[in-house]
Amino acid sequence: MSPAAPPPGKPQGAARPATAAAARTPPSAVPAPATSPASDPAPQAPLADAGAFKDQPLVIEPIAADDNDASLSVEWRPVQLGGQSSFGCIVRVPAGHAVSVVIEQGAYRKQLAGTESVALTAIPAAPAGVAGTLTACDESAAVTAQFSWVWQPKGAAKRSPLARQPNTEQQKRNAAAQRAKTTPAEQPGAAGGRVSTTFFGQEAQGHRFAFILDRSGSMEGRRWATCLRELSGALQALSGQAEFFVVLFSDHLEEPPGQLDWTMAHPDTIAAVIDWMGHVRPAGATMPAPAFERVFALSARPDALYFMTDGEFTDCTPADVARLNGSGTVSKLGALALGLGRALFGKGSDQPPTVINTIALDDSRGAEVLQQIAGQSGGHYVHRSSGWSVR
Repeated sequence: MSPAAPPPGKPQGAARPATAAAARTPPSAVPAPATSPASDPAPQAPLADAGAFKDQPLVIEPIAADDNDASLSVEWRPVQLGGQSSFGCIVRVPAGHAVSVVIEQGAYRKQLAGTESVALTAIPAAPAGVAGTLTACDESAAVTAQFSWVWQPKGAAKRSPLARQPNTEQQKRNAAAQRAKTTPAEQPGAAGGRVSTTFFGQEAQGHRFAFILDRSGSMEGRRWATCLRELSGALQALSGQAEFFVVLFSDHLEEPPGQLDWTMAHPDTIAAVIDWMGHVRPAGATMPAPAFERVFALSARPDALYFMTDGEFTDCTPADVARLNGSGTVSKLGALALGLGRALFGKGSDQPPTVINTIALDDSRGAEVLQQIAGQSGGHYVHRSSGWSVR
């Protein structure tokens, strides 16, 4: 059975032997662990239909399976997603071992992988009654640890949909089954996992797609409406088959509420992002450099990146973008973020450069720079007018 919670006053993320951590069930409220990623922004709200939560706040409490292998350390921490109480965690395995984590919740599925550790920032919020599981697998030792939960009102009795498994032989079968679940269509960069989409008429293929979009003051009105329409079509083409990341830039960055890393292209999530975009009001200057740093510090490199702007910018050059897209960075902050992403998420250094497609909307004064950014990555540049569409 699951061991008791740690003594009161002891931070849950404090160092401890791996043999004591795997089957630990998180208490309902504990301070954030010292090992939680320092760079993670706090989630602002769940990417889900707010109407599903209108009656009362919901909570989860991940419950450990009785037979979790003691060599996997799972450290939980509470996370607030709007009014909902979720959890994030860090999974650790022995030095040099490969680790994978699969989160399944309703139609949502996400897989993370790394070496020695993997960090999950937050389990996405879901309507009442939705069940989920997290399966951590030490790929090198072929053993697993599993947790489950059900979204329910605060104060309700703990519920777990997890079927208990009796012995270590079953755990080995679980590990083999998890590896079998990772079909070519789910493996980032695998041929079977490549899907395609178009944005402002530019086609791209891959598994992960990033969008860096100008929301400076000059984008107000028809330009913003055109951008929103094009993004909606591009994301809907990825539905259920890929992951995406959206960042808006002006003199500061804005991201969809709850977006922390790559997001599965689930129809409900896409709808929530487009709804949020519809309430954004363009304002400020045109400064895309922090957006490029943000994207290239993610847990895995994009297969394709779309960069759309309606004006000139001076805070980064094609050479700066090329360094980010290779092995360098444009700033100490970018280097720190990239290093943290590699440490926490197992980001490798041997990934191919990202294809960057660039778009000048209406104003083509930045065409020369956009052409260079696209050309040096194997991408393409286009100049479009607001209101343009081939749909």
